[in-house]
Amino acid sequence: MHRLIFIITLLAFVNSSANSADTKGSTMPASIVEIEKKYSASKSMSASFDQTKTIKAFKLKKSSQGVVFIDRPDKIRWEHSAPDKTIMVGDGNIIKVYTPPFDKDDRGQLIIEKASRIHSSIIRDLLSGAFSLIKGVEVKQIEPNVYELTPRNPKKSFDGVAKAHIVIDTIKSEIRNVALFHVGGNLTEITFKDVKLGEKLKAGLFDISPPKDNTDITDRVTESSKK
Repeated sequence: MHRLIFIITLLAFVNSSANSADTKGSTMPASIVEIEKKYSASKSMSASFDQTKTIKAFKLKKSSQGVVFIDRPDKIRWEHSAPDKTIMVGDGNIIKVYTPPFDKDDRGQLIIEKASRIHSSIIRDLLSGAFSLIKGVEVKQIEPNVYELTPRNPKKSFDGVAKAHIVIDTIKSEIRNVALFHVGGNLTEITFKDVKLGEKLKAGLFDISPPKDNTDITDRVTESSKK
């Protein structure tokens, strides 16, 4: 469930980057502004990633790896390859999340959902490099290539995130790592590798057509339209 919520929230950041953020007169650090300009000017983005989720209450750490593809203004593919395979594709309005069968006697799972049902602007804006879209934030440089983002109002959080750390590659002007410190003590860290901007991506990446005879389908979009 945690993975499903996370990848659904990622869909929203594709749309936010369709319009280049206005950084004119920005009080953001120069290196942050440079990254924002670079990302917003690129029609596509792809990268491999390592993700670690630390759950404080259970002293548990979960790690996963995968790849992400973005074709602006509205297409995304977020794919976990290990330890469990999960594929999410979306177009800004609808998302599909597919989990293949674990073995030959198992069935795959496909969930179709409206992206608007679960929304997290802090994740969207951080991963898309749209820093100027984050309202009410203080940005502080804590290391030469690490920036901390916190709410100006200490009594508030960003969609359950108390603060975020951004690690940048100052040579390539790219985001290398995003760490989200959740209210309650949980931590999500995502490290990006092999970042590619502006490359032409195949249209087939952004659709899923699992075998119907071996897949359980939950279509929440159709279900909600019938109510």
